[in-house]
Amino acid sequence: MPTRGLVGSVHNLNPITMASIFSLPPEILSEIATFVAHEDFAPPIRLLLTSKTWSEIVLNTPSAFSALSIECSLDPSDPCIEVISRWIERSGISPLFITLDLRLTDHTAVPFLLPGSPLHKRHEHIRELHIHHPSAWNLWNLDHLWPAPSLRSLFIVHDDASVFEAHLELIEFPVFLRNTMQAPQLRTLKLNHCRFDKPASDLPALEELEASSCVASTHGLRGMLLSCRHLQRLVLKDFSIEDGYTSILTGAHLQEIHLDYTWSIKLHVHSPLWILQGISTPALTHLTLSCANLSQESLEYMHRFIGQTHIQLRYLGLTLIGAHLPSSIVLPELVHLETLHIIVRNLYYHPRAVLRHPSLTEFKLRYEPRPSNIVEWEELFSHDDRFSVECSLFNDA
Repeated sequence: MPTRGLVGSVHNLNPITMASIFSLPPEILSEIATFVAHEDFAPPIRLLLTSKTWSEIVLNTPSAFSALSIECSLDPSDPCIEVISRWIERSGISPLFITLDLRLTDHTAVPFLLPGSPLHKRHEHIRELHIHHPSAWNLWNLDHLWPAPSLRSLFIVHDDASVFEAHLELIEFPVFLRNTMQAPQLRTLKLNHCRFDKPASDLPALEELEASSCVASTHGLRGMLLSCRHLQRLVLKDFSIEDGYTSILTGAHLQEIHLDYTWSIKLHVHSPLWILQGISTPALTHLTLSCANLSQESLEYMHRFIGQTHIQLRYLGLTLIGAHLPSSIVLPELVHLETLHIIVRNLYYHPRAVLRHPSLTEFKLRYEPRPSNIVEWEELFSHDDRFSVECSLFNDA
């Protein structure tokens, strides 16, 4: 039975299943306890109540206590501080997986994060760090956790931030501010409702960058990409460029960016697609673009980007809204393309163009407004289940 199935059985406390679980070797039970603890950083307390045998195994599994969600308090006498301290001590030398909720904090110091605190003493063991509800007032409390030589994943999440609320400035955050490498092992960086700029030092190990509801200047975004030479996956969702088209109009020099290891890019941007200008991605196999108010010039940027020499796209997804001007989508020949999904409004794309892609096995096209020759197009692919053309309400979400 897979580990996840075993964990589900533990939670359901099925007597028959529990009997089979307890017949497993202790080292396997220890792995199950660790998995439960690390699944959304859930504490293994409920496992301690299952049985005496299970309790003894969990208590002797330090790694089960290495994942912890902490609601930070400003009260130095908060009894939770002692509980958290003991919890971290029980984790031994195991890598730490920590979630910090700063919702109840302000500019005041958070006792649990001060120098000398249990978490500060173990900060070099932090493997994954999630920061929820950060603000310009409370973010300084995290300064003591750097450098973090073992950190692999960093999440900065402002879950319920209003669209009218100022984006969190990351230029003062140690990872971006200090010119000595603060997280040399950082593999994953996920940001939400932030404004970031070029880091003062490179992020050579970063493989995945995901920024949602974020903003940056042209210099900031391109500087960020230049510092991540080994980036494999890039996601920009609801992303805005502050200086917009101005940088192009003023003839600003854009340094060529070589993302030689990037295989997946997802862009949902509020800016024209000139964001793609000067970016080389020879290893790209999966590309998803979502953009509104597209001009013919933006479509040309997209065409040049997709048509890069040696590009080997397998999947291409386009959700594009035209700027109410007669414009057509023209794709270069993509000999490796297997899946093509296109959703367009106020743009023209003739489905017969899919015949330019010899390896294509799946094609879906959604149009608005309804083309006059849609019946002809539907008949074109009526005998081929791989391809489909439809007209339906456009999903603005």
